[in-house]
Amino acid sequence: MNSNSDRKDKPVVSVIVPVYNISDCIAECISSICEQTYKDLEIILVDDGSTDDSGDICESFKKKDERIIVIHKSNGGLVSARKAGMMRASGKYIATIDGDDWIDPDMFRYMVDIAERDTTQIVQTGYYIEHKGIANKYDDCQEFIDAKKRVDLLCSWLRNYPVLGSQAFTKLYERDLFIDCYSNVPDYMSFGEDWVFFVHLLSKICGFSSSSAVFYHHRYRSTSLSQCVVDYDYVINEDRLTVYVYSLIRQLFSEIDDTILGQWLIYRRSVQNEIAFRRFGYKSFNHFFIPDYDFLFDKRIVVYGAGKVGEDVISQLSKYSRIDIVTWIDKSYKDKHTDYREVCSPELIYELDYDYIVIAVFKEKIANEIKNELMSDYGVREDMIFWNIDYELCATWKI
Repeated sequence: MNSNSDRKDKPVVSVIVPVYNISDCIAECISSICEQTYKDLEIILVDDGSTDDSGDICESFKKKDERIIVIHKSNGGLVSARKAGMMRASGKYIATIDGDDWIDPDMFRYMVDIAERDTTQIVQTGYYIEHKGIANKYDDCQEFIDAKKRVDLLCSWLRNYPVLGSQAFTKLYERDLFIDCYSNVPDYMSFGEDWVFFVHLLSKICGFSSSSAVFYHHRYRSTSLSQCVVDYDYVINEDRLTVYVYSLIRQLFSEIDDTILGQWLIYRRSVQNEIAFRRFGYKSFNHFFIPDYDFLFDKRIVVYGAGKVGEDVISQLSKYSRIDIVTWIDKSYKDKHTDYREVCSPELIYELDYDYIVIAVFKEKIANEIKNELMSDYGVREDMIFWNIDYELCATWKI
């Protein structure tokens, strides 16, 4: 049998399978891909630092099927695993399958036929959600959809009647489109990453084909992030995702109707407030944070502001080992007593080495006053000062 490196022809479909500690079901997933009636596949198994037998199971399948490539990497999460797979992908199309799911034998034959027939960038089919032996079917109408008016597709999603579903699985993507869009998903995202990928897709696609045929079996697992216990962190993550996606839509779709986007934001906030009230007794949900903070990784940070915004930002950034919070400062530091860490005088700026000062206040006017003071009184360069206007998007929405 020839090794993977001996294959001369590029495959038509590259199948990316992220794998992490799923030794109880990864074999079923891989087998269902290997047994496809459409054979021109490249199967990329990305072992994301598994601590069980998942990596060994992947290697055992590689010995049996020359189409399989196994990547072993340190644990970095679903997004980084998919990215590692896509950088090895050489097919005309890319598909991604969750390692605890499985597919029916004719899925790729069916999807490739549609992709070639319609010369489309994405083919979408239906799926089953499998739980305790019961399969619930989710499908869409069969048609080709011209996406020249991409904003219409976005609006259908915002109104909760999506023509194109936001889940990354169940789709066949044109390779370059997948790589272009998925490269924009932050590696740190472990919640709602498919939404971010989806919005980037909508900003790029020219058309897609949707079919009511169902081949994909999505396994409902209690350990899955999407099925996690609804606790305070869940509500916080939901809110962060809402603000991140809102900001992304405003950035990529300048023509979006503010009324529709505003209604979506209010709807999302009302749901989050209802959860916060029913589960935790909060009459309203109020949280502030930096939606897109990966630029702070491996940087030394000073946080300026010890009010509500400052407390929430400190709480957020403290969770990431790659963000070094040098100190927390506020003019009224003598009056600030928090459970997070000591609040110090701004005079410490003269003595510290840092890369950014994050101004953690709600009002833009106050932020500008602090910024001007930092530049004039402390000699801080403007490019080292950060304040995010999206704090204003995180204000309380009462229901």
